[in-house]
Amino acid sequence: MHDDPITVGDRLELLVDRALIASSRGLRHRAITPRREEVVFQFDQVWEGPSCAYLTVLKDPVAGGFRLYYRGFRP
Repeated sequence: MHDDPITVGDRLELLVDRALIASSRGLRHRAITPRREEVVFQFDQVWEGPSCAYLTVLKDPVAGGFRLYYRGFRP
């Protein structure tokens, strides 16, 4: 564990990393139940292959907006 606090600024951090949590005494971790929403992505292009995985969404501070990266698989 760290002796000094870790500065995360205004970034959002998923609090499951023990390096960011000094003590969890008195806390309860609860996962939110997922709910079905509208379809966001259709992986139906020939170049994507039969499987797509590793979806990552990153905020792009230079161009503004967000970027999506994912990996298609073609055997």
